[in-house]
Amino acid sequence: MSKKFIIVTTGTICVLLIFIIVLFLETDSKQDPLPILPTPTSAPIRTPEKINISGVEVDNFLIEGTVIDNKGDTVITEKPEFEIIYLAPFNQFIITVLATPFESVRQKAEAEFLQKIGTTKEDACKLDVTIGTTYDVDPINAGTNFPLSFCN
Repeated sequence: MSKKFIIVTTGTICVLLIFIIVLFLETDSKQDPLPILPTPTSAPIRTPEKINISGVEVDNFLIEGTVIDNKGDTVITEKPEFEIIYLAPFNQFIITVLATPFESVRQKAEAEFLQKIGTTKEDACKLDVTIGTTYDVDPINAGTNFPLSFCN
């Protein structure tokens, strides 16, 4: 082999090695940087403990409830026997009895409702509350909208 061939081959190998090293260094430096989190600009908003619905001051059940749509409808309680939902656009509470016996479950649901909104029976009667059930749960009471049992 000639000296010239060895020098050209060695030079080519060196250039290729440098190219490969530079290529690896560039791929390492292109990793995603850590995200930059925004700095808070103000103190957190304090949620009121009481809210006013239809002129009645109640505990803010929205804090623990689950908002289910963009209108503000909120599931207040969801249990196997009953559920309590607040329909924000109508300022209305819907209590759905999901088990039998209807009257027994209704009483439990009403007690839970009073506890969640933190008001008296008298004030609860000023709210728009509808109690109902479905045909598959109780065909006799299905389709009827009941008020709170303690309201006249």
